[in-house]
Amino acid sequence: MFGNTKIGPSGLGAMTVMLRKVIIEVPRDRITDFPGHEMLDSWKIVQGFKSDRGGFAGICQIKLRPPTRNPLELTKYLDITKLQILTKLDDGSLMVYVSGKPDSRWNEIDSSKFGYLLAPELTQDSLRKTLIGTRVQVEKMLSRLEKAGMPFEIVSASEARFTPDSLFMSLTASQRKTVAEAYSSGYFDVPRKTDSKKLARSLGISKSTLSEHLRKAEKHLLAQILS
Repeated sequence: MFGNTKIGPSGLGAMTVMLRKVIIEVPRDRITDFPGHEMLDSWKIVQGFKSDRGGFAGICQIKLRPPTRNPLELTKYLDITKLQILTKLDDGSLMVYVSGKPDSRWNEIDSSKFGYLLAPELTQDSLRKTLIGTRVQVEKMLSRLEKAGMPFEIVSASEARFTPDSLFMSLTASQRKTVAEAYSSGYFDVPRKTDSKKLARSLGISKSTLSEHLRKAEKHLLAQILS
């Protein structure tokens, strides 16, 4: 059903692992693991900046139920610690920046065994979750969800494809290096695990150059997301 592994191009002498992408759906009236979903018509991750055991951060498009609801009420749920409105769209939905603590229910999951369960997408009818991993990892994750009593249906199963034409690759080489180092060293964590002085030193650049790279990268990414 999911495929296995394949040998890389001749002469590379390496085996490339075929990752699978499986999308599952849970009916809206049977959602049990998305606290506060009653306050939302929809929730979609537009651009994820971070999602690991240290927490999550990203840009989301949300539509409140009712539209007059204060979006800051969502900070009582989903482990959200910060929510900032970026813009309001013509359809009444909001583009927001959110960050927060990791979901403790998934902290114990070993990605080497189960693959990765990406950020969910909420629609008016269902909750969608995307699983990424090898055939064995995906099957183990599906089995785990079944044992947990999650009433899901597989709506898509395909090879996971990754291309270089991503938002991150649209940055300059120096910006990519700076953002990647900042992320891996915990500069974007709350609280931060490093400061600008230490980060600049590790990159071999001045604090002013570091600040310039980060500001330009953030501006470029947000412009692409919100355009």
